[in-house]
Amino acid sequence: MATKFNRFSDRVNKLLAKQGSKSLNRWMDNQELNISPRTLQTLRDNGIIAYYQLDGKILYKESADAAMETKVEAISRQPPSICPL
Repeated sequence: MATKFNRFSDRVNKLLAKQGSKSLNRWMDNQELNISPRTLQTLRDNGIIAYYQLDGKILYKESADAAMETKVEAISRQPPSICPL
């Protein structure tokens, strides 16, 4: 599904290039991002990353890839929170 969407996006980009407009961003799934599905779920739940869901497939903008990696690194460096009993 993501491949078909990317092909469609590429075709639209070519049409927009002929018109001199900005191109669309490429969309990627979690396999292309090399970030675990659970980490992506947490980032989505916390509103840290934007996403698009198409027929059950969750896609992320390619331009957000570097921003996501920076945020994941920052989160992973935080010490775990301790719950008082």
